[in-house]
Amino acid sequence: MRGRRKILLLHGVPEHSKEDTAQVVAGVMLEHVKIADFSVAAVRRFHRMGRNSNGSKPRPILLKLRDVEVRDRIWFEKTKLKGSGITLSEFLTKTRHDAFMMAREKFGISNCWTQ
Repeated sequence: MRGRRKILLLHGVPEHSKEDTAQVVAGVMLEHVKIADFSVAAVRRFHRMGRNSNGSKPRPILLKLRDVEVRDRIWFEKTKLKGSGITLSEFLTKTRHDAFMMAREKFGISNCWTQ
């Protein structure tokens, strides 16, 4: 799990052909998360996950951050995304993700969290 510690997934961000993912991420951080001093340099790597399908659901953006402090700052500001249609999640292993989803189904969304 240590390798995934600095990674977050950004869901619900509209996808456009020929988009600059760096600008998309910076825009979300400035407009929605309201981290004024956010810099794209704080992100080691970012890209859309999966294949591009012409479906209505946009692919999530994987953010691999340079340090845990920046990741935690973004993670704890995620409540500012309420109502925007954009969500943040942790990049869990398949086993942990499946266990988390089963717990959410059994106990409800508001009674389950990962961190």
